[in-house]
Amino acid sequence: MHRSVLQNKKYIRFAAANSVEVISMEEIERAERKQPKTIATYKTKDAYGDEVEYLIEFAGLTLDELKDLSNTQAILSFMAGGKIPYTAIVDPHTGKAIEAIKGKPTVKSLTAAISRARATLEKTHGKGVKRDAWNKLSAAEVQCDLLLAADKYVEALTLHKKTAALFKRPVAPVKLKLDAMRASIEKDARLYLEAAKKIPSPTSAQRAKQAALRKALG
Repeated sequence: MHRSVLQNKKYIRFAAANSVEVISMEEIERAERKQPKTIATYKTKDAYGDEVEYLIEFAGLTLDELKDLSNTQAILSFMAGGKIPYTAIVDPHTGKAIEAIKGKPTVKSLTAAISRARATLEKTHGKGVKRDAWNKLSAAEVQCDLLLAADKYVEALTLHKKTAALFKRPVAPVKLKLDAMRASIEKDARLYLEAAKKIPSPTSAQRAKQAALRKALG
């Protein structure tokens, strides 16, 4: 299934806009001991610039993440009939399977099942957040952290405002992230301003930075 479906270009394009995939495997610790080629890794850097090792077979997923996913109730909850692979399409609101496919599905059968589930979910809960907008929000969270680490508070506030403008009526998960981003910026900015008060003879550049930040905070 991995090569014929998950690595299929048509399915990848479809999944990027229609699903969030969670992979869980049995006997992952045994595989780690035997070190087969399927758990080989490659080194790269993550969004924060830190070095990380991703699985070659599952790019973007680390071995530790796969182990964590595999040591949950997922296998017990969404595995039935003793046949693998087993694919469950799960309702994110209830955590229960909407539909399941035993054995290896085709790209056509899996995309059809996901489309049916999506139609059902949209009828009940309305349309979700578009993937490109969600990705921009996630990228903004990382960029915000990097700006705060560099004491660039005004830039972080500008980024937050620009990101929030992407969502006219943000749904709860989006609002939660936007609120958390703003709270983090305000907390760090106010700590900076409090510390700045203790500087005996601030330079003109420091005074200008503090004034700009107070204005941006409102």
